[in-house]
Amino acid sequence: LKGGKKGSKISQEQFDKLESIGFFWGSKFPETSWEDRFEELKKYKTSMKTCNVPMNPTNPSPLAKWVSVQRYEFKRAKHGRDSLLTHEQIEQLNSIGFNWKGPRLT
Repeated sequence: LKGGKKGSKISQEQFDKLESIGFFWGSKFPETSWEDRFEELKKYKTSMKTCNVPMNPTNPSPLAKWVSVQRYEFKRAKHGRDSLLTHEQIEQLNSIGFNWKGPRLT
């Protein structure tokens, strides 16, 4: 059982005590799948006519963060590095006119 520090462990007794008080071991928020975010982007494009989701630096939307990660992962794949994006996901994004470079800042 892993504890707070990398490589540290908690004892079975500690684990049992945490369980007995209803300690939650998972994420506070459920993760949204790649497909769900892709569908969200398609809806965004339908209404806004672009895949360039504005990034508010102080409070970026989950979709804006996701779009940014897709661009980052694409760059990794393009340079032969490991990437979380699959070829199929790249093709899906291409099919809706995804702009891999993002908007130009002026």
